[in-house]
Amino acid sequence: MAQHLDGTGKRQKIKDKTERERAINIVFTSGALCVLALSFILPPEGFMVHTCTFKALTGCPCPGCGLTRSVINISHLCFLTAFRQNPMGYPIYLTLFFLSIYNFLPEKQRIIVDRFLTRHYRIWIFVGISGIVLLIGIWIFRMLIVRDQHHPFLEEL
Repeated sequence: MAQHLDGTGKRQKIKDKTERERAINIVFTSGALCVLALSFILPPEGFMVHTCTFKALTGCPCPGCGLTRSVINISHLCFLTAFRQNPMGYPIYLTLFFLSIYNFLPEKQRIIVDRFLTRHYRIWIFVGISGIVLLIGIWIFRMLIVRDQHHPFLEEL
């Protein structure tokens, strides 16, 4: 009971929450850095093995098919090929880039970014949902229109 009266319990909870958030940020930053580093190392023509479970089960490409190759091609400066693989590779690449530099920002800039993101959280939710809808829309377009016509614009899905 004495802990709650003098406020040390509340301070400890805030400190634990801050440390937990910092650890989560470091995990996301490290993951984004690893993905970007790998995108410079892996070959832009893709793997020789299909790794998509959805495609293995159904024979059709999933909405995310080509995203990995798109990100790799962006790193290798093959922008048109990246767009052909999956146009959503560009927003994914930007997200990975910003996630990878976030923890390297000075504390003041991180606080400014956090406040901005917190103030405009509804916009970011809208952007996220729009991105998912766009990804599915591109997938439907590729499945219905481009795939039936064997459009030369897209390489092998």
